[in-house]
Amino acid sequence: ILGNLARYWSKNILEGRQVKLVKNNLIYYRYGYYEKFENTPFCIKDGKINNKSAFDKQVKSIRRAKFMVLDMDSDTYYHPDDPKVRSLNNFIVLRKSHLSKIFPQKNKEIFSLKLELSDIKILVSDFTRNLKPDRKCSDAICREILSNINNAQKTIDIAIYGYSSVPSVEKAILNAKNRGVKIRLVYDVDRKNENIYPDTFSLVKLIPDSMSDRNSQGVSSTMHDKFYIFDDKVVITGSANLSHTDMSGYNSNSIVVINSSEAALIYKREFEQMYSGKFHSDKISYYPQKFKNMQIYFSPQDKAVSKGILPLIEKAQNYIYIPAFIITEKRIVSSLIQAKNRGVDVKIIVDALN
Repeated sequence: ILGNLARYWSKNILEGRQVKLVKNNLIYYRYGYYEKFENTPFCIKDGKINNKSAFDKQVKSIRRAKFMVLDMDSDTYYHPDDPKVRSLNNFIVLRKSHLSKIFPQKNKEIFSLKLELSDIKILVSDFTRNLKPDRKCSDAICREILSNINNAQKTIDIAIYGYSSVPSVEKAILNAKNRGVKIRLVYDVDRKNENIYPDTFSLVKLIPDSMSDRNSQGVSSTMHDKFYIFDDKVVITGSANLSHTDMSGYNSNSIVVINSSEAALIYKREFEQMYSGKFHSDKISYYPQKFKNMQIYFSPQDKAVSKGILPLIEKAQNYIYIPAFIITEKRIVSSLIQAKNRGVDVKIIVDALN
């Protein structure tokens, strides 16, 4: 634990700073790194603890459980004196006061991960737990997709932007193929026949019944669909890519699960267009497409912005709340400003990368 804290101390001192090497000492600004390090609780010099009082004080604060040990593999945290700590391979040390931010106990009843209606289920990523992505299919979104792959009896149609490896998903697809399920895939490539997700073509090998938009007139455009059709009865769609960053809950996403053969038919018709080689502006519009009181739009042929999104913004009277990775559509931006100016409470969350 002291070693872990020493690493944090060193990182905070040096990361991002310009340093010089002068007589085997790292100098930043006017300060010598080694002189500062010798006064910390972490320095062992000539086989002895260099600053005994600082060391004793640090050990005492650790034993009082001011710090806790978080196992990154199981999301379990331990008291520093717990014997299990010695066997952990992948862990970080956190201040106890920070745990509430990672495991927000008080907000558990408020932060619901799932909403179920009659034919529709909405799931959102639990972005409060994972501090880094993994490939364990650890998020509720991934488990929902995995469950439907495992339960499929006849067909699975998958339309995705790209893929980064999630082994349990690959295993489930292989098992489905072995029990006779017909699986098809459509995916995006650029003019060089490449995809930014490195494992996309490994998935294509696993699912040979595949089609990309390489030969379409709009190959420079992005096929950004994320939807799955299971046995022509269940549709899963939403913002999550089939990537380990999204399937682990590291990235914030949401999906909608629709249990309806009627909705599945609408998505199937769109899938068949792409599987036959018609992508982007080559596709035919079947608008309006309705399922109960829902309207379903596919870009670009259904003019989803002008027919679907802008009218909602223009009709809003009280509030508009938008979580989005990025907003670049000028018509939406202009319409949101107009809504704000007429007194609508407009709030937007965008990703820090943008």
